[in-house]
Amino acid sequence: MVEMAYKPRVTRLVRRAEEEGCVVVDGVSVLVEQAKYQFATWTGGCRAPQGVIERAVREELKRQEGQ
Repeated sequence: MVEMAYKPRVTRLVRRAEEEGCVVVDGVSVLVEQAKYQFATWTGGCRAPQGVIERAVREELKRQEGQ
């Protein structure tokens, strides 16, 4: 199951799918994959720094949760 929402990280749909034993791709993972493809598109095919993108997304979401 692929969840597009990333806030909250664990939605009711994600929770239910996990309970049913489904493979789940969360919204943060989807967001990171979208960012990688956009990076490649806008830079003429350069490979995106996945680790940097993942870290930035997770840090920003964590910062927003603390507000």
